[in-house]
Amino acid sequence: MKQYANNLAPIVLFVFNRPMHTRQCLESLKKNELADESVLYIYADGPKENSSKEPTSKDKRSKRANQK
Repeated sequence: MKQYANNLAPIVLFVFNRPMHTRQCLESLKKNELADESVLYIYADGPKENSSKEPTSKDKRSKRANQK
């Protein structure tokens, strides 16, 4: 539906340390017929001061799965 392309609001996705929730959200967006015509902004905050700074294996798997 190209007629809505100029009137679509951008999509903003805030991701935290919840890779499964992020994956579910991205999968839902894939199913939306207009999502591919919308601008998607993804904001990811950094780790908390007293937490591990390395991404977990789940984070890495989720990132790879969503790049496909």
